[in-house]
Amino acid sequence: MIPPVLVGGSGEMACPVCGAVSAARTCGGCGWELLGELVLGSATPVSRRSLEDRLAAARRLLDVRAAVRAARGCPAEQERALFALAGTTPDSLDAARARSAVPELTLMDLAAALKDLPAGEDVLVAEIGPDGLGLGGEVIAWDRLVPALSPDPLRRRFQLAGGGAAELAGPDALEAAIDAALPAAADGKTVVVLERCPDWPLAARLAAHLAARYAAVKTVTTDAPVADVAARLAGGTFLPHDYALVLARPGQVAGGFLLEPRTLFPAGIDTGSAAVAEVQVCAPPSAGVVERIALKIPVVALTGERRESWKPVRIVELDLAPGESATLAFTLHGPDRVDVAASTGTVRESAASWSGLLTELDQARLDLPLDLVVLVELGGPRNHERVAAAVDIVEHVQRGRPSGQVRVAVILYWDHEISKRRGAAPKEEPPSATPFQNSADALNDLRFLLESDYSADYEYPDAVALEDALHAVEELQAWRHGDRALLVTATRAPHPAGDQEHRTMVRRCPLGLDWRTALTAPSGWLGRTVLLVDSGTKPTNMHEREAARRAEAVWEEFRAARWDLVSHDDDDAIKTAANTLAPPSAVARPVPIPFTVSR
Repeated sequence: MIPPVLVGGSGEMACPVCGAVSAARTCGGCGWELLGELVLGSATPVSRRSLEDRLAAARRLLDVRAAVRAARGCPAEQERALFALAGTTPDSLDAARARSAVPELTLMDLAAALKDLPAGEDVLVAEIGPDGLGLGGEVIAWDRLVPALSPDPLRRRFQLAGGGAAELAGPDALEAAIDAALPAAADGKTVVVLERCPDWPLAARLAAHLAARYAAVKTVTTDAPVADVAARLAGGTFLPHDYALVLARPGQVAGGFLLEPRTLFPAGIDTGSAAVAEVQVCAPPSAGVVERIALKIPVVALTGERRESWKPVRIVELDLAPGESATLAFTLHGPDRVDVAASTGTVRESAASWSGLLTELDQARLDLPLDLVVLVELGGPRNHERVAAAVDIVEHVQRGRPSGQVRVAVILYWDHEISKRRGAAPKEEPPSATPFQNSADALNDLRFLLESDYSADYEYPDAVALEDALHAVEELQAWRHGDRALLVTATRAPHPAGDQEHRTMVRRCPLGLDWRTALTAPSGWLGRTVLLVDSGTKPTNMHEREAARRAEAVWEEFRAARWDLVSHDDDDAIKTAANTLAPPSAVARPVPIPFTVSR
């Protein structure tokens, strides 16, 4: 049998698993039974092996839990090494069970924890952490406090967290080593102990020693820096909430704006520290021709999750030209006292209220530039109708946006070049793509196309190269920040899903491009995607009806990928497509606060 170790003549026992000292029958540290019921007779080899196995399992469980505690805040490589010391890995079932058994640390509110200590009292701040004991400006390393600890930093951390308890000296030796390393106690001194790792057994034992040596001890579990604690004890005043500069940024599509608070001074900072924060901002573009914009610069306390609950600290104004950048410097001088300076212009007080600014921001609208890509299928008897629809839609979009706001790129696509010679290599004439240009020039190109004769019969009526055109969209360059939209005017559908061929079915791309891979991408990075479908002539026989049914199934896949499908047969098809691509702009209203500058 492996008995507990008796300590002196007090009747207390040191646990063979964790080393904790107790006079109870069960260890208060790990729950191991220190003194069981008496059993008649001597221990058998079987009972000894059973006890040794249970003891080894208990020690391993303790080691895995120690690894969980020691690995807090460590990078992945160190975490793996710490769990290896416990004979397991971070993703093992043992590790998962240990994590569920080891509670997370609960940090204490510093102001509440220290409220009973009068400001200005002679207080000594002690810090117990992974590196040792910080006391009175001196750091006493753990290997000096407990010489029996391993010289290896990772194994020492593992031991401090309670691992390998059997490797350390007995309790008496540990207590004596700690006593010898601690400085002499100062009479009447109050000590505030900052515990960084309170559930590490040796750290807890050290905290208990400090409590026994000094007249008054206040123990606080916190991650606050020692300087902050010392300043608070000296009578400092601290921010209860973050102070933030509120900036705007454009919404992705709608032309409206979102708020973005940029923290200047975090909660808990000493208000007398004269802390400084700098932020680069820029003026939004103007809705009209103006030389300067009077921008409001609001600094608020983030007193809640909703913007309406934020408390204004200071609101100033600064005149900037549209698009002009400036660096703002903020200095904290006390509660509700923040000075603001700018690298350009003069800062002045503002009479605006926070609620009024929110109303202005909600009403602000800016006509964002629009980049529109138009894909036009060429050829066949309905060629004129498709091109005319594209012209009408672009004209409608152009009328609804300010001059110069709309750019258009046109991509023309036609048949696949399917070789009729067996075994010939696939050939493909790429779609004709023009780069982005102003809408007037793009309309001239489309009108020229309308006047030209491209209505001849398809060379390959059962082949269409829509997938080529969709892939060509991704190759366009020089996109602007703002609205983006894509229009496709088509009659024939690309090859449907499935491997079955049909003599009236459109053929697959000879180059192996798949329109499905390009189908979902545009709706992800483009604001709006519209497919204007011209169904062509009505089917007159069974094969044409089957082809029409298959085409309809393909168009439904576009709809499922969040494309807006518009039928060319609808009376309001042109207006519907145009308004979907580019909703009519609201009356432009100025943005009242600066934009954030990308970091």
